[in-house]
Amino acid sequence: MREYGPSIAPKPASIVRAITAVKRDMEVLAKEQNNSHGGYKYTSADQIYAFVSTRMAAAGLVIDCLEAEDPKIWTRNTADTRGNAKESQWMRIKFLFVLSTEEDTWSDPRATRTLAMPMTGPQSFMGAQSYAEKSYLRSLFKIPTGDVELDAMAEDGTFRPQPKAAPSKAKSSHALRKEGAWEEWEKSLSDADDMTAILELEQSAYQAFPTKWHEHVREAASRRAASLSNGLI
Repeated sequence: MREYGPSIAPKPASIVRAITAVKRDMEVLAKEQNNSHGGYKYTSADQIYAFVSTRMAAAGLVIDCLEAEDPKIWTRNTADTRGNAKESQWMRIKFLFVLSTEEDTWSDPRATRTLAMPMTGPQSFMGAQSYAEKSYLRSLFKIPTGDVELDAMAEDGTFRPQPKAAPSKAKSSHALRKEGAWEEWEKSLSDADDMTAILELEQSAYQAFPTKWHEHVREAASRRAASLSNGLI
């Protein structure tokens, strides 16, 4: 028989009961946060924390998010808005989740989440942990949020457009300026009130804006995250 890694550590009965109790009467969690720049709604980490925290407390379940290994940081060569060579730092960080009740503690080598992302400062680590926790909690408790499923993806990996939807086209810098896309994105960024929202806005901007705008995106996201970290909002 082919081996796929270490055997799964059995969950103690008390932890199984606690997970089941949290999942009982689970309901769809609405997407309350709006990314006006990207044109989509999303469920924030704070929403998920608020949704499950009282249920976890009632079930006597604690979940710790720990760094599974030292973050790996490397340098990438990029270009600024004038085309001049510039270096940017990226990081890869892996989190391990540990579940506990009064009776037992459980984890598994594969109870992890790994992210690779630009590192714009200390806030990047906070945003990464928040994003990883959001992903793990949704998966563990099967929290429905109405996200697009893999069945909605075409063979080339893109999402199938909705009926009657016109195919999207990449916009030029001139068109984006004319539409006020940058100002709209900055307003969304200024309204972001948690690190996960900042991270998602930053990632969406990398996809929507020309490469020569990316340095401005990193700087703006870093300033907003630093402001949030320092309690200046």
